[in-house]
Amino acid sequence: MSVRSERTAVSELVLVYHTVRHNLGYSSMDCANKLAKNIFVDSELAKKMHCVRTKAESIIKNVLAPRSVCDFLEVLSDPEKCITFFSVASDASNYKNRKVFPVVIRYFDPFAGIRNKLLDFVEQADEAASGIYTLIKIVLNLTR
Repeated sequence: MSVRSERTAVSELVLVYHTVRHNLGYSSMDCANKLAKNIFVDSELAKKMHCVRTKAESIIKNVLAPRSVCDFLEVLSDPEKCITFFSVASDASNYKNRKVFPVVIRYFDPFAGIRNKLLDFVEQADEAASGIYTLIKIVLNLTR
């Protein structure tokens, strides 16, 4: 990968991270790319950026999310942080005709206080307690 294409990829990644950090929708990426090209007309980098909603979603699902989970698991297993108190939470949310369950870990970090981390976001039809229990066990086993 050339230095130019690497800079373009890093710039796209940063823009996608910004979108996630500020809870913006994937469709905002369509506008952001056009806007950058119009504002920074002299920028070769802005001209080469082509990161719209489909690519942004792919970057989030295949790069940022797995890295975030990996970093989180490293924090939990770090012996210097001594994180021994944590809880797991989930709740059903309807999205159109689908049931989605976020799996969230809440823990106490002696250096940063109470922290909440989204571990996974899973679709499942079973809303019964036994179904949610099984789902959480599967998510926790997959992230090891």
